[in-house]
Amino acid sequence: MNKKILIPFLSASLITGFIIIASCKKEDTPAAAPKDYSFVQEFDSMEAMLKQGWVVKNNSRPLGTTVWTTGSFAYDAKKGPSGYPGASTSHSGVDYTVCIFSAQGDPTPRVPAENKIGRASCWLISPAVAMKNGDKIIFYSRTLASPATFKDRMEMRINYNNASVEIGNDSASIGDFTTLALGINQSLTSTGYPAEWTKYEYTVTGSNVPKMGRFAFRYNTPDAGNAGANGQGVGVDAVEFISKRY
Repeated sequence: MNKKILIPFLSASLITGFIIIASCKKEDTPAAAPKDYSFVQEFDSMEAMLKQGWVVKNNSRPLGTTVWTTGSFAYDAKKGPSGYPGASTSHSGVDYTVCIFSAQGDPTPRVPAENKIGRASCWLISPAVAMKNGDKIIFYSRTLASPATFKDRMEMRINYNNASVEIGNDSASIGDFTTLALGINQSLTSTGYPAEWTKYEYTVTGSNVPKMGRFAFRYNTPDAGNAGANGQGVGVDAVEFISKRY
């Protein structure tokens, strides 16, 4: 046999052999496990919470002076309630997060009558997580008193579209958070929001494969503010995202 033909033939055979062996090794290597996005947030430290990817935005109109913050258990005669007074404590952990009526400012007397009510729309947005069918979002919430003198309302909304924190530019807008997962006291009644820590649970639907998104708590109370007919404050604690394992 001609050596000029034999040597290339042997080289090609060796290369083919290496490719087959390498392919077998790849097939034997197990696939990497998907990232588990499960977490529990106790809200014991606002600074730590923000570092972990939570975002606070206030779209209230008129814009008020407070946002979601770490709760406390005292009433200041000048500043108003910053949490729940008396023997009230967090549901778990050291503390909780709270949003109160002063997230909305008071309309000026000179605005048209139809614009004097205003609306609190203050958002607490979760870190970005990969959501899919069967995942669960669990949290605990309460207000100051029930029956309430000043009524409160809150929503949990989900952005299944992307990992953005876009909520629009006014108190009525919801931006990318188009899915209303849960609404607490949507009818704005005096007894519709519990005055003790109450568990709420939502199971993710509509996403067959994991897709990055966010969920958010929206303090959504019309006519809040210091002079408003509604709005005392709501607390949130022990938020848990459970990524379903297959």
